[in-house]
Amino acid sequence: MPRFIHLSALLSVFCAYLVLTGCGMDTTQERPAHSSIPSPAVVQASAGMVGPGDILEITVEGESELTGTYTVAPDGSVTMPLVQAVSVSGGTAQDAANAITNAYSQGFLVSPRVRVDIKQASSVYVMGAVMRPGSYPWQDGLTVMKTGALAGGFKEGADLATFGLIRGGQETTADATTLAMPSDVIVIKERGAP
Repeated sequence: MPRFIHLSALLSVFCAYLVLTGCGMDTTQERPAHSSIPSPAVVQASAGMVGPGDILEITVEGESELTGTYTVAPDGSVTMPLVQAVSVSGGTAQDAANAITNAYSQGFLVSPRVRVDIKQASSVYVMGAVMRPGSYPWQDGLTVMKTGALAGGFKEGADLATFGLIRGGQETTADATTLAMPSDVIVIKERGAP
């Protein structure tokens, strides 16, 4: 009889173990068919350029502890839980979402879905005939001409009379004294270029 009780107790412990561990079954949950965030291939992020000082609203679907408001550091990165610093500056919000998705895909999350929206732009993007095209912090009183200085100066042959300006998705031209606004894209053209 004692041997039967011992065997019965052992069997009870084993059954409890199987129940508590899920019998070794795959416990990953399927994602719902409808999602508030589109798949990574069709992430609809803000159209502006991301730069230092920008405030981003980052949503990682199903991961409330990762979702929140983040400020882009002077080096162009955002520091997020688990993955630490992720470089997001110099591209669109969709590019930032892709970079964050890639970082979390490296052993942290399975098929993460990330959305990035620029909540508040604090930088201008300078491209074209400058020494260091890129994103630069916006400051009050910043003119189109001064953005060229921020970008390391103008290349030889730069057209300093007329500049391209993309503001709010609309392309226009500007002169050297035009004030730059947060999220502006300033294009320094070469002389003779259309």
